[in-house]
Amino acid sequence: MPSIKTSVSIPQDEAIILDKAYERIFQVSGYPVVTNSEVFRIGLRAILRLDKHKLSQCVDECPQQTPGRKACKEREQMTGDEIKDFFDL
Repeated sequence: MPSIKTSVSIPQDEAIILDKAYERIFQVSGYPVVTNSEVFRIGLRAILRLDKHKLSQCVDECPQQTPGRKACKEREQMTGDEIKDFFDL
């Protein structure tokens, strides 16, 4: 199957979310995800299955960011534990 090449950026202080996604996918499915691309593709499928309320809540919790711009002040000052709580990890 042909592929397209794209890139995705996340704020550095949210990198823990990617690690938690790897862990959660493995815990639920037993499938050892090996690439960020797999996490991204699994995430897209999960988004399509969310009900409107849950998706809206997730969107509200993840403000848009322009590449190269610093995280908003509130999230810039968050600790690792606060980030986990913020994203319900």
